[in-house]
Amino acid sequence: MAFATVTDIEARWRNLSTDEKDRATVLLDDAEALIRAEFANAHKEIDEEGQVQALKAVSCAIVKRAMTAPDGDYTQYQTSAGSFSEQYSYNSDGAIYIKKGEKSMLGLLKTGKIQNVSLTGGVSCQN
Repeated sequence: MAFATVTDIEARWRNLSTDEKDRATVLLDDAEALIRAEFANAHKEIDEEGQVQALKAVSCAIVKRAMTAPDGDYTQYQTSAGSFSEQYSYNSDGAIYIKKGEKSMLGLLKTGKIQNVSLTGGVSCQN
């Protein structure tokens, strides 16, 4: 079962047409599969009760991002006028993905380890 509902998406974004609701339902299932895969790759368990709001918010963000992707074959647009320029990148195929901040919300960001090597012998490691 998806972590969010079409009603959750509408509450965070706007009312959806019947066709959009059908697409959102499919995308919510895809978002759930993606999130579960991310947790599996990180060797972490999902705390569905403790993370209910984060799972819901991230699922809705993934679906909204996919549904607002413009149609077309381009992925980037750039324009310049004198010393000014603008550049846009698009998710033109509507692919679903999780942003770094969303991974952080879910506790999925990998933390680096600080390692010290003593020249006189011994290694210490901190998380």
